[in-house]
Amino acid sequence: MLYKNDGGYNCVVTIKTANVGTATRTGAWLETQDGRTAKDEGDFKYYAGPVRLPAPKTCIKWGGRSGGTSWTSNWAHCG
Repeated sequence: MLYKNDGGYNCVVTIKTANVGTATRTGAWLETQDGRTAKDEGDFKYYAGPVRLPAPKTCIKWGGRSGGTSWTSNWAHCG
């Protein structure tokens, strides 16, 4: 997860480490505590994203998936 102070943008990318070069279900997503979401999911060979969402002064969660593995953060980067 990356953050750009100018505009308060958050950005996330899921980079594959298995089945690289083969199109498999891969995703990346962001969610703000006030309910806005952004995602990129599909059959990708190398990565999903980048997903970008402005979220100054609010908590965010981010996550990703590749193959049968997925991960989601706790609420973080508040403020």
